[in-house]
Amino acid sequence: MLLTPPYPLGYFVFPGETGWELWGPGTDKSAKQGATATEMASSVPVREAVTVAIPVLHLNTLSTILPELPKSELLHAAALEAERLGLFEGRPVDECVWDWRILPVEIANSTASRLTTLCSLPRQLPADLEITRADHFVPSFEFYTLRTDVLTIWKELGRLVAVATRKGAVIHSQILTDSSLTKTVLQELRCMYFQLEISQLVPETLSIELRGDYLPEEVLDLRRYMALPVTISPRTAPRIPHKSLKLMPTAVTVGRKTVQTRRQRVRLFFTAILVVSAAIVLWGWWLNSLQKELRELQALADEAAPTAAIARGTAEKWDALDSVIDSRRSPLATLLNVVHCLPENRVRLLSFEQIGRMVKLEGEAKTSKDWSEFTVALKGAETLKEISWKTPSAVIDGQSKATFEVTGILNYAPLD
Repeated sequence: MLLTPPYPLGYFVFPGETGWELWGPGTDKSAKQGATATEMASSVPVREAVTVAIPVLHLNTLSTILPELPKSELLHAAALEAERLGLFEGRPVDECVWDWRILPVEIANSTASRLTTLCSLPRQLPADLEITRADHFVPSFEFYTLRTDVLTIWKELGRLVAVATRKGAVIHSQILTDSSLTKTVLQELRCMYFQLEISQLVPETLSIELRGDYLPEEVLDLRRYMALPVTISPRTAPRIPHKSLKLMPTAVTVGRKTVQTRRQRVRLFFTAILVVSAAIVLWGWWLNSLQKELRELQALADEAAPTAAIARGTAEKWDALDSVIDSRRSPLATLLNVVHCLPENRVRLLSFEQIGRMVKLEGEAKTSKDWSEFTVALKGAETLKEISWKTPSAVIDGQSKATFEVTGILNYAPLD
């Protein structure tokens, strides 16, 4: 499922720290900076290949463990896992843009499983990224060489992103809230690490690498909060990958076919003009009939013009509907909101699981009072109001410690 592109050199539009950058072939510096990706692509010479790096903000990247299956069944199994994890956002698989990669990683305590990375595009990309003239669309993290078993953090379009790797291959990517290592970002990183740890996707030797410039106190807070080794490296120049996930947006595919069809019709049109001109010289008495045929060909060429406008209008209508009907939440967001309800140092989670519309929590509280306080906070949280919780009585041991199991039903479909 990996694309091996025939473009070791070429131009590519890349999301820099603060804005879009255009990189030329064989250069170590961006050739140009601009406000939009479309502006960058439009400045590339017509005959040159263009690759667009899709920002982490517009990617859904997760990993899962597939059973050992024949090659003919792996694609179907990967699609089922992507749908279960919410990467398809409730859409049929044939309407989604996604790709997958089997990683060369051995899973502990398992001799018949494959660690697989799944990556998909959202339902609708910004119009600025639907660049018809682009030849390839590749996740931005593929343009960097990432270290093995590291959580790498860098800035992309004014916000921090975090990418986790196993054996140098990406297993998870996430856009963070702020442009610096604020308390909110630290909480997001901790929840991300907690989710990967529960899924047994990260090794015990995981470390953190910061790429770019950071304040010393930010680095100190990160090291203390995550309890992991932290290193700082300069931001390296991106390179077009020789192997990458293939994510061509549907709108671009349709647009390229429309352009190709239009060009074919234009070629036919001019060919017809030459034939007609020759026919006029040789057979002048056919002039009236040939003029009628020319008008029909002109009408066919004019019919092709509104095609792109109709496609864009349809996409805008669906985009407007999405903002009204899409009220879903990812497992990571659910976990973060649950963590906010925990009384500090008195209640802790032992496990978290979200499959489909079901949410399951297991944990323990120091006292039954602490357990009651947690259930009240859970049911009263504004961010969790669309989840129906079932909170049976906790089990109290001889030391007054309360263990509990809470289940909930989501009233919306989870994303990832």
